[in-house]
Amino acid sequence: MSIEYDVAIVGGGIVGSVLAVDLAQQGFTVALVDKSTRKSRADRASRYFALSLGSCNYLNSIGLSDIIYNSGNPITSVEVIEQNLGDGISHEIIELDPFQIGASSFGCMIAEKDLYKVLNTKITKNKLLKVFSNVEIESLDRTVGYVTLNTNGKPSFNSRIVAICDGRQSQLTCDTGFNYLTKDYEQSAISCTVKHEVPNSGVARQYFLPTGPLAFLPISSNEVCIVWTNPTQTTNLLKDLGVHEFHNRLQQYFHSPLGDFSITSERTAWPLSMAISNRLIKKRIILAGDAVRKIHPLAGQGLNLGLRDAAALVEVLTQACQRGEDIGFDMVLERYQRWRQFDSTAFTGITDRFNWIYLQSSFEFRFLRKFGVSLLNRIPTLKGILIKEAAGLAGDIPKAMQSDF
Repeated sequence: MSIEYDVAIVGGGIVGSVLAVDLAQQGFTVALVDKSTRKSRADRASRYFALSLGSCNYLNSIGLSDIIYNSGNPITSVEVIEQNLGDGISHEIIELDPFQIGASSFGCMIAEKDLYKVLNTKITKNKLLKVFSNVEIESLDRTVGYVTLNTNGKPSFNSRIVAICDGRQSQLTCDTGFNYLTKDYEQSAISCTVKHEVPNSGVARQYFLPTGPLAFLPISSNEVCIVWTNPTQTTNLLKDLGVHEFHNRLQQYFHSPLGDFSITSERTAWPLSMAISNRLIKKRIILAGDAVRKIHPLAGQGLNLGLRDAAALVEVLTQACQRGEDIGFDMVLERYQRWRQFDSTAFTGITDRFNWIYLQSSFEFRFLRKFGVSLLNRIPTLKGILIKEAAGLAGDIPKAMQSDF
C-alpha cells in the first residue's frame, strides 16, 4: 500500500496544530486528524495561556511573531506569596525578575482564540498539510514501514508515523498500549477574567492559600485572568454563587495594588488530577502534549511542556531526514523518548510535591516554607535557576526555543 503522509497527527488542539504547522514548514507531508472542525475550535476557545519565553521563541520561529506582539500581554515579573491570614507567621515574597537572565519578560499571556485564528490561517495556506475534520481514529494497524489509520466511516490512510496529541488517557492511547500513573487531587479550579482599577504593570501574582493556589495573570493593563484552586466541594459552591456573592468571596484575596474590580466573564471550573505516561513512544507511534502528562495548573506550564514536546519532535525528525534515516525507526523515536521523558517526569513530580507542601498547615511546615523562601531570596544563583525555569529556558531545550525573541 502507498504511504500518503510522513506524519499523521491525531488531535487538533494547540499542540497538535503547532506541531502540524512546524512539520509542514520543514517539508514533511502531514495529516492533521481532528474530531472537531477548525472553526468550531476557535469559536469555543475561551481560555488564556501563560506562554513562557521559550514558547514565544518557538512560535516566532514558525512565523507566529505577529500574534505574540499584537495580541500577547507581556509578563514582566512574577510574585509568589504565601497567605495564611492570622497565623502569626510573617511571610516573605518570592519576586522573580527576568532582567536577572537578560530578558525583558517571562513571556506573555495570550487568548486561546487568537492562537487558533492565526494557526488556522497557517494550516489553510500550507499545501503539505491536509486537515481531516470531524474524523475520529478508531484503530491503528502497525506494519513494516508504516501505520494504517482506520477512521469512523471514512477511508483509511497510511503514514510513516503517528503523533497522538488528543489529550490524557484517550481511548486511542489506551488501545495502543500506553499506561498512566494517575492521582486525583480532590481539588478543582475555577477561572474567570477580572477588570481592575489600577494597572497591573504586567505582574503575575500567585498566592498560596491554605486551600490551594490563586493566580492573577495579566491579560491586559487593567485586566487579569484568575485561576483559583480549592477542594472540589468548595469550587462547586463558588461556581454556583451569584456574581455579587462570588465578588465578595474573591475580594478578601484581591489586594489593594489593583484597586476595585469587577468580574467580566463567565466562570468555568474543572477537576484537577495528575497523570504521566510510562512511555512516550511505541512502534511508529509518539505521544505529545496532554497525551503525555497532565499536571497541576499552579505553575501554568502545561501548554509550555506540550510545545516543548512538539519542538523536540520536529528537531529529531528533521535531523533523521538529513541523515537519510527512516523517521519511524525505533532508534530515531528513542531519541525523542530520551529527550522528553526525564523533563516530563521531573516536572510532573515537582509540581505534585509543590502542591502537597503548600497544603500542609502545621506550624512546622509553615515555618520551613518561610525559611526556604528566605534562603532562596538570598542566593542569586539559586534564584536565577528558578527564573530560567519560569521563562522556559532551563535544561536541554530545543533549538527553536533558544533564540532571543
